[in-house]
Amino acid sequence: MKERVVRLLAPPGSSTTERLLRVLGLLLFLGLGVRCGLKAHEGSYDFDGFHRAAEHVLAQHRVLDAENVARYLPHFQVLHVPFALLPVAAAGVLWYLLSVAALVATPRELERLSGVAPRAQWPAWFVAAPYVIDNLALGQSGPVLLWATLAGVNACRGAAPVRGGALLGLAALFKVPVVALAAPALLLGGVRRGARTLVGIAAALCVTSAALVAFVGVDDAAESTARWVETIRTKQSPQGMVEQDQSLRSNNQSLPITLARTFGDLGGVRVKSAVRLARRPLPEIWRVAWVTVALLAVLGLAVVKVAERRGFDREAWLVVFSLAALGMLFVSPLVWTHYFMWALPALLALRAAPRKLVVAGCISIAGLAVPPARALGVHLLLAIVLYVAVAVRYLRAYLRARDAKSGDASVGDR
Repeated sequence: MKERVVRLLAPPGSSTTERLLRVLGLLLFLGLGVRCGLKAHEGSYDFDGFHRAAEHVLAQHRVLDAENVARYLPHFQVLHVPFALLPVAAAGVLWYLLSVAALVATPRELERLSGVAPRAQWPAWFVAAPYVIDNLALGQSGPVLLWATLAGVNACRGAAPVRGGALLGLAALFKVPVVALAAPALLLGGVRRGARTLVGIAAALCVTSAALVAFVGVDDAAESTARWVETIRTKQSPQGMVEQDQSLRSNNQSLPITLARTFGDLGGVRVKSAVRLARRPLPEIWRVAWVTVALLAVLGLAVVKVAERRGFDREAWLVVFSLAALGMLFVSPLVWTHYFMWALPALLALRAAPRKLVVAGCISIAGLAVPPARALGVHLLLAIVLYVAVAVRYLRAYLRARDAKSGDASVGDR
């Protein structure tokens, strides 16, 4: 055991600086783990609310109808039932350890997807580090879902698309927008691979739905699902958030809410730290938001078309996964700052420009420290720039390769 710890902290060939960073990282993760356990015990930890909902399912055999879990599918509460068997502090620490384990495994999954060795991924991790730490400190599911979706897509790209689809399906039951990350398998994998991926997603939904019915019964399962649909349609829509003065603060950097906060007429609603630049009618703001999403989607579809011509190479899978991960942020009306951890694959796709990534990381950190910058959507803007940069870089690479091939052909004709 002692030798394993030594190899972990000081692997052969590592420099003194690298060993020091490993020790500091270990101390940071240990400190965060203790803090998470204490916060869960105090009830001031996001995971505590999920644990309380699972306890309610286990004890009352009903889905908990509470504001902090209303935007999640009822299946979400059932998936947390195993943690409800433990005291909240122990469950919080266990969830934290699972999140750390997922983070440790993520560089290898990124390597399988992109071919980039873990050590060469450091610029991307540098930019994403604040969001990663934020996810761990809050007890959010980001690290686990990132690993699960990467592992799922890699399985779909390999020889196990059904298993990969099941992983993607389970991840989507935690947070529905994550289903967008099945895009590489469905768009790049061919008809048979895509169909098998859908089978895996459907199997995950069926199994968890059966578990939901087993815990709460058919009536409550149907009622809670209908209640969730109504919540998403009304209270969790951009218009509903404005009408209820809910989730409008600067930490929510979703596209429609950021535009409404900055350029929209919110009536008598005042948002702390907001920078108001205009007072346009809200329907106009929503149209601008969805037109922006549509334009970004067209750019993404152009990438898929080019990937088809290039034969769906490994880079195509990384690029499409990156665009899907950012795209799900653009369509969601609720995008807290820690959600921008999903920019990690896109940052890796831009690995050829490490200096620019470091600059982006510095801007990102500065934005975290300045609430008005978050209110203006500095991290959202960075995500849009990343999306466009990844797509344009891939399209330009294709055009250069095509021009070079045409040039070689013309030289051969002479």
